[in-house]
Amino acid sequence: MLNDEVKKYIDESVLCWLATSDKRNEPNVSPKEIFTYQDDLTILIANIASPKSIQNILENPIVCVSFINIFVQKGFKIKGDARIIERSSDRFEGAEKSLKRLFTEEFPIQSIIEISVKKIDRIQAPSYFLFPNRTEKIQIENAMRTYKVQPLEKKKPSKDIEIIEYNPSYKEFIKSLNYEWLEKYFRVEEGDILSLSNPQEYIIDKGGMIYFAKLNGMIVGTVSLLKKSDSIYELGKMAVTQNAQGFGIGRMLLEYCLDIAKKKNIKTLVLYSNTSLKAAIHLYEEYGFTEVELEKGLYERANIKMKKELF
Repeated sequence: MLNDEVKKYIDESVLCWLATSDKRNEPNVSPKEIFTYQDDLTILIANIASPKSIQNILENPIVCVSFINIFVQKGFKIKGDARIIERSSDRFEGAEKSLKRLFTEEFPIQSIIEISVKKIDRIQAPSYFLFPNRTEKIQIENAMRTYKVQPLEKKKPSKDIEIIEYNPSYKEFIKSLNYEWLEKYFRVEEGDILSLSNPQEYIIDKGGMIYFAKLNGMIVGTVSLLKKSDSIYELGKMAVTQNAQGFGIGRMLLEYCLDIAKKKNIKTLVLYSNTSLKAAIHLYEEYGFTEVELEKGLYERANIKMKKELF
């Protein structure tokens, strides 16, 4: 039910509004900042400090959650059944991982509101109906004038960033950079331990390539091209340390790998990811990667496989 358009609006919305009611049908609407979708049928909302919402759900699980892009002035209203995932639940850790990219430890999650989607309706500003020629571009321009804001310019990659090839002296960086994000969002799997501890044996000697991003003389990012066959390579082991994010380093590493693949006449690139990493998925889509059928057993954390044909 949660198609790509609905998910896009969830990703772009700063807040959602959760409507609940108690057993007497007394309504309550509460804004929520930390929310996402877990799959095509489930929305997750972090409970930071919402005792009324929680109490209402315990009394009456039927809820409605709404979200809009305030500039486009379009969005969706979703009705469904809610349940509370407590910290003591064996399901809490998995649900928390889906939300973890959206918050810091300053905002501890008390519990998680899980909504099973039953119905979806569109939300659209009346101006789209009143003025048939109204486009989203015009709506955005009008909203920006009303709110007195301007679009941010995309941050360009720093000229001080250098992409370099693997050599044994950088061995520990591929491990430490990947462990940083794996431990934050998922867990380090047995295959990760083997390949990241022995990159020469598991990547280079098998025909793969490893690259690093260097910022002001420091290694801050990495990516690998792992050989699957003569014509197919896996784009993987990509990581940028937290302190160096925001400089476009991930984009630079991706573009570098695409350039290398074309120069080496590699026909196909594949990658494995998780849909909870929305910024990464959007980046891959921007560069022409599309979802394909995912085989099981390669990575426990992967729930999506993507492919790009270069030739």
